[in-house]
Amino acid sequence: MRKSVVAVVAALAANAALAQSSADLVHLSAKDVPVENGKQLDMSFEEIRRAPDNSLVEVTYPITARPSSMFILKGLCSIAESRGKQYFRAVLLSKKPLRYGVTFPEDAGQPDGRPASVTEKVFSVAECALLNF
Repeated sequence: MRKSVVAVVAALAANAALAQSSADLVHLSAKDVPVENGKQLDMSFEEIRRAPDNSLVEVTYPITARPSSMFILKGLCSIAESRGKQYFRAVLLSKKPLRYGVTFPEDAGQPDGRPASVTEKVFSVAECALLNF
């Protein structure tokens, strides 16, 4: 009897931890938001998985539209801020669906400030603040 009570309490605690972590995930959406040239922004940004050292992000948008890189960057900035991280890097994992893997390096990386490729670009929350994100 005691073992089954302990198992039930452990299961409830695990479910509570899972529920809390999914509530902490970042979600952004924009529906019919006016942007340049009379176009409308219709996108969603969703952090679908959070691990201690990385996140998985999925971006959705209409098939007839192009994704907004600034909207995606705003979502990435939000993830870094919610985690209390100073730096982040996003790597494109797939185009359909549009998914990014996000990691959080301890420093900006390249000493001369020039990344070897786009996937090596490390952004800072200071850059996010400059953009008012």
